Amino acid sequence: MLKELTEITSFVGINFSTDPLYAKIENTVVIAKHIDNPQGHYALFNECMGYALAKKMKIPTPEFGCAIFVAGKTINYIASEYRINHNDLFTYTVMENSVVPIENPMLTMSIGEKEIVKLIIFDVIITNLDRNKGNLLIKMPKKGEEPRLFPIDYTHIFPGQCIWFDVLKRPFPSTKKIVEQIFEHGGHQNLIENRNFDAMLIDEVAHEFKVKLQGIDISSIIESVPQILLSRFEKNDIENLKKYLTRNIEEYDDIIKEIKQYLVR
Repeated sequence: MLKELTEITSFVGINFSTDPLYAKIENTVVIAKHIDNPQGHYALFNECMGYALAKKMKIPTPEFGCAIFVAGKTINYIASEYRINHNDLFTYTVMENSVVPIENPMLTMSIGEKEIVKLIIFDVIITNLDRNKGNLLIKMPKKGEEPRLFPIDYTHIFPGQCIWFDVLKRPFPSTKKIVEQIFEHGGHQNLIENRNFDAMLIDEVAHEFKVKLQGIDISSIIESVPQILLSRFEKNDIENLKKYLTRNIEEYDDIIKEIKQYLVR
């Protein structure tokens, strides 16, 4: 069952492609994104898929979900600037404490190499070329714990990002090309600078990741997307996305070989 937004508080800021908003669900502060944001409903679908897959693969994530705006009940403090209709869908993430952006490579030196390899593999599978200091964060540790990577924001995953429905009508990009793009444009450079990755460590992480990946049911994850959102898609587009993700999973071993070409020096 979808949650209900208690209030729309304010804009997060300018220069954000999806116009994220500060909002509340009861007393919990969240960052919410509207189904009709400037990037369209594809951004929300991508976010639902990205967070669901990340959770399945044990990638750290904030609390994530979907909620609706209820006319006459949800307070909209920016109504004069931002129109929202009854039952409009939003995705949301709960605001996290103690997370900081990766401003320089030195900040990553406390992050274990296994975490970095795991995230790179994940981003290849979902074709996430949008990692940057705004969404690649570090969660600072409590006493006795280690700092952890804390990636957020999956609105621009898949080939073509918010126009993947068009890109995937054509021949799929090769997994070799995807790995190349991840290392050239994916924003992971701060994670791997000044590090030497061992081939055996990569194999270990890859094996653990593969076991989890084999338990993934892509159809089930897609079906978990709220029907309000899913109904906006053509059946053929969804089938193409399933085929694309399935192809990447089937070529997993080749992906790992390609990743090693960039990480093992």
